[in-house]
Amino acid sequence: MLGENDEVNVPLTEEVTDGMKLKVSRIEYRLREKSTFIPYETEYTETPLLKMGDSEVKTAGIDGSIAITIEDKYVNGKKLSSCVIATQRTEPVNEVIAQGTALQTPYSKREGNYRLENGIPTEYAYKLSGKVTSYTAPEGSGTYSGRPLVIGSVGVDPDVIPFGSEVYIVSQDGSKVYGYAIASDTGDITDIIADAYMGVDRKSVV
Repeated sequence: MLGENDEVNVPLTEEVTDGMKLKVSRIEYRLREKSTFIPYETEYTETPLLKMGDSEVKTAGIDGSIAITIEDKYVNGKKLSSCVIATQRTEPVNEVIAQGTALQTPYSKREGNYRLENGIPTEYAYKLSGKVTSYTAPEGSGTYSGRPLVIGSVGVDPDVIPFGSEVYIVSQDGSKVYGYAIASDTGDITDIIADAYMGVDRKSVV
C-alpha cells in the first residue's frame, strides 16, 4: 500500500502490463529544529548618582537566538535532502552598566540633565564657595516656591540664587557630596549659600 508521500517510477494513471517493473520509493518527511544563540553586548554609560569606581547594572543582558525549522526528506530510510522552512529570530538585549562619576555617592538621587568630569559639572553658569547647612522637615511640608519638598530641594536666598535654579553641591575637598538639587525653598539664609533638605524629621512623625 502506497503512503501519502511515496513515489512510484511510473505514473499512477498508466495501465499495468505484464513484465512492467514497478519501483516504489518510500518517502518520509521529518521536521527538526536547530538553534543558535546571539550573544548580547555590554554598553557602558556614565551616572553622576554613583561615586567613581562604583558601577551598577541598569539593564541585564539577555542573549538572543535564531531558531531554524528544517525539513529533511528521507527516501527508503536514507536522508536525501534538507530544506529550511522557517526561521525565527529573537534579538539580544544588551547589558547596560552605569559607571559612577561623582567624587562620593551623592545624598540626592534627583535626576538631572548634567554630566560630571572629575566630580564637577562640565557646564554651569557660575560657582559659589561658602557654607551649606542641612535641615529636615515634618512630613507633608512644602516649599516656599510651591515646589514639592523632596530630597534634592535646597533653601536659598532667591535674590542670590533664583528659585528654580539647578545647583550641584559638593564640598571643596570632595569628601561630601549632596549632589544635584533645585533651589525651591528659603528661610534663615544668613552667611550660608544654601540649606539642603535631608528628609522627613522623624521626631515629628506620630
